[in-house]
Amino acid sequence: MRRLFAGLLILYAFELGARNIAGLGIDDALWWFPARADTFHVWQPVTRYFVQGNDVVGVLLSCLVLYFFGPFIEGRFTGRQLAEIGGAVVLGGTGLAGLLDAFGILAGPTMGWDSAVSTLIVLFGLASPGATIRLFFVLPIPASTLAWGTGVVAGLFLLASPTLATAEYMGVWIGTIAWWFYRGPGAKRRAAARAGRKVERDLQRFQVLPGGRGDDDLVH
Repeated sequence: MRRLFAGLLILYAFELGARNIAGLGIDDALWWFPARADTFHVWQPVTRYFVQGNDVVGVLLSCLVLYFFGPFIEGRFTGRQLAEIGGAVVLGGTGLAGLLDAFGILAGPTMGWDSAVSTLIVLFGLASPGATIRLFFVLPIPASTLAWGTGVVAGLFLLASPTLATAEYMGVWIGTIAWWFYRGPGAKRRAAARAGRKVERDLQRFQVLPGGRGDDDLVH
């Protein structure tokens, strides 16, 4: 995970050099613009992950999330699960943004991997609901509140400003929650709960007769 962290920073340094020093017009080509925009190209839903823009503070905040939550997520889930999570995040973010964009209600553009990084916070909250996180390093809140609160905040941002970026954040949250409850630990817990309910129903079929041991029960 730390190698990924270093690689993303190096990639970002190359991007800043290409844009601001070499003067290459990579934004119009690689950012994801709404389909009705003149600058839209079919490859942009993929290439937008490799460019971050000039918001250095935002990129560094995303790196902090990756640095602090990444090792926990890496140690908690298997490689196969991480691959499934990545797929759910991509499908959720791209799918919801693309669907809403098809109705022509979204502005743009969107780019970067910061929305995908937000899934680490949601997974941490779901996996350790009793843990306490200090929001902004000051306000203590339960991790479970942060996980579900992320979805509430993403939804409010989407309603307040329907853009490709806000739709992607909402879709990433939906994809993460869907994976957790249909493929991840949440699915196993639901299966265990169903099995427990089945056992209870089976036990209710047996009738316990009152009575005790009498003389007729003795063997002479």
